[in-house]
Amino acid sequence: MYTLLIISGASAIGTQVVWLRYFSIILGNNIQSFSWVSSTFMVGLSLGAFLATKLFTKSRKNLIKKYIIIEFSFLLAVVLSFIAIYYYQNDLIVFLTPQSIFKDGLIVIATLLPASILMGMSLPILIDFDKNFHKHERMV
Repeated sequence: MYTLLIISGASAIGTQVVWLRYFSIILGNNIQSFSWVSSTFMVGLSLGAFLATKLFTKSRKNLIKKYIIIEFSFLLAVVLSFIAIYYYQNDLIVFLTPQSIFKDGLIVIATLLPASILMGMSLPILIDFDKNFHKHERMV
């Protein structure tokens, strides 16, 4: 259980660091790019946690299966975001010239929010699984 938490958290933080590096190349190494990436990451985590508590914790069946599906979906979303950033990097630079804070934010949100939401969904599911596991453990 704790191993899953550590791996999930480390992958989330590692992904955020890589996104910060990528977007500092595209948007410039400035406070705006850092702010957009960090705030999108945090909003995505919050939305994901909120959605997971509303959608998945009502039905406590197959929590590990749901967790695995969410983690693989997160992996797919991250890979697709990196591919999009890599292949469309020159197009993004042209689109973002002249520099506009709102264009920057739109690109960051469109690219990062889906994966960040999926990241946020994993923690409530693991916590719920841990609660149920210990409840059944006490009964035995």
